[in-house]
Amino acid sequence: MIDDFAAVPWYPSSAVYEEFRRTALDRQDFFPSFENWLDAAMEHERLAGLSGVLLIRIRMSINQFESWQKVSGQSNDSRGRSDFAEERARKILNLPW
Repeated sequence: MIDDFAAVPWYPSSAVYEEFRRTALDRQDFFPSFENWLDAAMEHERLAGLSGVLLIRIRMSINQFESWQKVSGQSNDSRGRSDFAEERARKILNLPW
């Protein structure tokens, strides 16, 4: 069983990143550019790997996220995006919620 993992909302392109940033309630907390976010995300992955934490990239799609929001009642904010990623990762790893 995997005990030490973290799900990371992963924006596969600048366009996806900007779409999430534009619609997010916490848009002011996003990095100013996709490139800035990607640099920080890659460093986060590197440090997690050194710590022995498995990071699972969850590819973000605004359509999938919005569908999930309707069912979950979550918002497009840090908490909602993190919960979405964790739920997807647990399904991938076949772990209970």
